[in-house]
Amino acid sequence: MNKIFIYTIIVSFISISVFAQEEKKDLGTEVINVIKAYSPEVSDAFKIKSSPENKVDETKKQELSYDTYSTDVASTFKPSKIGAKSQPKNKVQKTLDNYVILGYGNYKTPLVELYMNNKKVKEERYGIHVQHLSSEGGIENVMFNNSFMNSSIDGFYWKQFKNYQLKSNLAYKYQSFNWYGVPENIITDELVKSLNVGQYYQTIEGEVSYTNNGKRDDSFFKSTSSTLYRMWDRYGSYENRIKAEGEFVFPIEGQEIKIIADIDLLDNYFAESFATTDEINNRFLNIGITPSFEMIKENVTLNLGVKMVYSADLVGDNSQFKIFPKVNASVNVVDDLMIAYAGLEGEMYQNSYQSLVAEMPYLSPTQNIIPTSVQYNAFVGLRGKLTSSLAYNTSLGFRKENGFVQYLKNPGKGICGVTGCTPITNAMGWEVNNSFSAIQDTVSVLKFKAGVEYEA
Repeated sequence: MNKIFIYTIIVSFISISVFAQEEKKDLGTEVINVIKAYSPEVSDAFKIKSSPENKVDETKKQELSYDTYSTDVASTFKPSKIGAKSQPKNKVQKTLDNYVILGYGNYKTPLVELYMNNKKVKEERYGIHVQHLSSEGGIENVMFNNSFMNSSIDGFYWKQFKNYQLKSNLAYKYQSFNWYGVPENIITDELVKSLNVGQYYQTIEGEVSYTNNGKRDDSFFKSTSSTLYRMWDRYGSYENRIKAEGEFVFPIEGQEIKIIADIDLLDNYFAESFATTDEINNRFLNIGITPSFEMIKENVTLNLGVKMVYSADLVGDNSQFKIFPKVNASVNVVDDLMIAYAGLEGEMYQNSYQSLVAEMPYLSPTQNIIPTSVQYNAFVGLRGKLTSSLAYNTSLGFRKENGFVQYLKNPGKGICGVTGCTPITNAMGWEVNNSFSAIQDTVSVLKFKAGVEYEA
């Protein structure tokens, strides 16, 4: 086809040239058709090698040189200590949501306990707790009333929110006792008829608390609680107290600094002292702050802290400022089988009419009450496990306390001679050598403790 095409062009070119020279001569036109069968042919081909050579230019690795700068990053992460745990062998006893306990003992002693709460809502709960224990007395050879009663009713409510929990409770307590321990050598029929040895204590107490459940890592405020109560007795004595405490945690350079702040206001009143008819009023305001932090490195745990307390005597001249150590250390010697520990601590706590009566209900309503100061409490010890179910703990300690509480029996009022004492006719129920007073003194205590605990 290519040859034919070229040939036709040449003919056309010649025809045009002739026409240009001789315009009047008519050469004519003619159509030529050339027909040829198509016969394809395969061209010569060359074979491609199956493994061609690939030339790669050699390159030299470039050496890099740079400097790094380390920077401490504050972190609130605190690894928890994991100890060996034994597999419980017995099934855990099922707790009861609601229950009633009834009992009865000698000397006409009934026991009643009732606990009721709602468990329908997981995030909210409320209920009541009632307790009663009493006795009509009747101890042989005791001439005075020796009955007692201890009753309480406590209502509670708590609610779990997304990031925190709120708790509250309100309680009423009633306690009655009798100073029946009158010496036999002064007991007469007239005294038995005229002397009223009864005493009662009533208390209304409320408490509210807030706890951050840990889901808000940006909150430094971890928990707080506050307590308010009023207590009074049969003879016009009363006590009011307000306590509040808050816990804060601050992350600083990879460590958590914990600060506990507390405030305690106490006000109590007694109509008279034991020796005179002068009124007694104890009123203290205590403010404390305790910063501390814990360091854990391999098998050593160290807790360093200090407690600062200012105690203001609002009616006297016994105000004071104290600083106490709060240092504890432990070394895991053999994988929880043997842990050595030691510490040096101090503390100041406020004594109260309520706390003294809880230990000694036969107090006379004539108490002078001051705080107790533990100047130091040094101790060393060793604890661990002998087997998976047998644990031991032994320690040796020495402490010194100012204002250590002890109980001393009060003397009797009246005229005393060889044959005994004759009480005055207008004696109060606690004034015939049958009551106690709390006395506070400075003492040093050496304490050794050793114990073994079996876990089934």
